[in-house]
Amino acid sequence: MKGFAGIALSILAVTAGSAAAVESSPDSSLVTFLRALQTGDSTSVDSLISEAALSNVQVLLNSLTTMARSDPDGVTSRLASAGYGATASDAMRWNAREYLRRTVALPVMMARYAPCTMTLGEPSYDDRTVVFPVVMTMSGGYELETEAVLVLEDGIWKVSTFMGLNSFP
Repeated sequence: MKGFAGIALSILAVTAGSAAAVESSPDSSLVTFLRALQTGDSTSVDSLISEAALSNVQVLLNSLTTMARSDPDGVTSRLASAGYGATASDAMRWNAREYLRRTVALPVMMARYAPCTMTLGEPSYDDRTVVFPVVMTMSGGYELETEAVLVLEDGIWKVSTFMGLNSFP
């Protein structure tokens, strides 16, 4: 298994620019993505999310805008309690990328990932798809096993599935 911190050191210098500029390999894309989740770097997450994952964000946004039409005060309250600093009418003007970027930057989202040490297992490859086992170790030692699925889009390995991408506050 490759330790997250070990891979991250080799990428730190490259992540100062756009995440898409990183020489694309599945592990470098995933490490950049995971670090971006931990730090709330919504621009990097946005650049490394696949179109399929973005379509799932669109489904969440559609649900939010439907609720905003029927209960604008309730949605505004929900957005405020989650930390968005936006109203229901603001949310109805968002596109999926803006919703993603605003969500990744929320303190509650960073708190979900920041205290974790993430360890990547050996990936399995299938043509233009790579699946990485990921072990998230919490500060108390609790381990959560999940996986990250990456797909090759336009020469860049992008995350199509990872825990939390379908559970926005």
